[in-house]
Order: sequence, then structure tokens, then C-alpha cells
Amino acid sequence: MRERVVIHIGELYASREPAIVETVLGSCIAACLYDPVRQLGGMNHFLLPEACHDDPMPTRYGVPAMQELIRRILKLGASRANLRAKVFGAANVLTLGEMRLNVSRANELFIREFLAGQEIPLLAERLGGRQPLKVRMFTASGRVLARALPDAETRRVAAIEKEHCGAALARRWSWFEGGAELLTAPKNE
Repeated sequence: MRERVVIHIGELYASREPAIVETVLGSCIAACLYDPVRQLGGMNHFLLPEACHDDPMPTRYGVPAMQELIRRILKLGASRANLRAKVFGAANVLTLGEMRLNVSRANELFIREFLAGQEIPLLAERLGGRQPLKVRMFTASGRVLARALPDAETRRVAAIEKEHCGAALARRWSWFEGGAELLTAPKNE
């Protein structure tokens, strides 16, 4: 019997044992990493490409989420040279006020750049569009199923993401004290 795990924003799951990992995405990204030789893998679900310095859940952001997923998969016995990626999400469902941040596009650019920089081959993707996705990964085989959700789900997914984004951006702007230090503020490595 395969374990079934549902992950949400900022969560990730990796397993040596066969498992089914599921998530629902709007503008967020789910990266599915897999070692076909060791037959193990995992998935993360992140909200924004860049982290805030004091966020209590750093895996809501691209770099920490990707680093932690890679770390966990390697700890389970995967070989870094064997890692393969499939990525999903970045649907254009989220608008954040007057700033009109294109979260989906920023996420898409980030994941492509990150994987290229880490030399992890991208085998499959379903990025962009206007509908949220339900993504299901089978960790033992690396197989991933993604299906678009009905239009009625778009508002629900967008509301959840907007709530998370709003909190993250509020932390960032309070730290920058009005945004004047945006270009000189130290980056969270």
C-alpha cells in the first residue's frame, strides 16, 4: 500500500518508499525531483522565488525549498548526478494590488534558472496558463500526473495564495522600512 501525502505551500516530501505526493497549485511552483536509478524522489511547493530574511517558513520560497528538497533526497540515498526534474504551476491566477506583481512569471524564470544552475535536467513541465493544477507524483517511478482544475477552483486557489503572498510581502516591506533600502538590503543566502 502506497502512502498518500498532500503538501501545501511551504511544504515538501521525499521518500525512499513508494508514495503518492499531491498538491494544488496556482501561481506557485511544485518541483518534482527523482533519481531513476535509486527509484526515489520528492516534491516541494513554493510560493515566491525569493525569501524574506525572517520568515518562519523559509521553504515557502524557491531557493530554500529547492535546497531542502535536494538535501532530503540525497540523504535518502539519491545520486546528485542522477537527479531529474519535472515542474508544474506558475498559472496566472494571482494579482496583488497596484504593484501587479507577476508572481507566476517570476516563479517560472526562477525554477528554470535554478535547475540549469544546478545542472538538473528538466524532463517535463506544465507552466503558465490561467488554471490551477492538481499535481500527483509517484515517488518510486518519477511519474507525475497534472490536471487543470475547474474555473470555480481558480478563485479559491488565488485567495489562498494571495493571503500567503500578502503576509510575505508585508514582512519584506516592513524590513525595508518603506522600500528605500530595496537595492542595498543584504540578501538572505
